[in-house]
Amino acid sequence: MRENNYLFSKVDWHSVDRHQRDQLCNEVAGLDGDRLLNTSIDDLCKYFENKYCVNVPTLHRDDIVADQRETQIDLSRDQMRYISNRSQAFHVPGTMVEVTVPFDFDSLLIS
Repeated sequence: MRENNYLFSKVDWHSVDRHQRDQLCNEVAGLDGDRLLNTSIDDLCKYFENKYCVNVPTLHRDDIVADQRETQIDLSRDQMRYISNRSQAFHVPGTMVEVTVPFDFDSLLIS
């Protein structure tokens, strides 16, 4: 069985962003005064940037795969169609197209 690592499938971007900002603010607020005075601003900025930066996912365009197959599509929940009994599945022949786009990502975006 293959693992489904769908981007933003378990968390949304706003949650990731808010979490990173909150963690950064908490760490800055808890900094020891001596460390703050004895560390250059550039070094502190580099440290926080490296620790709290979320990298944009990189798509592997050359590895995109599309698969097409005939299938039965259940229309019982389609409100734009007249179906007399929506408590049962109402299948019609259709085509399913599945597109897989591999990507590299920060683990924060999936977990």
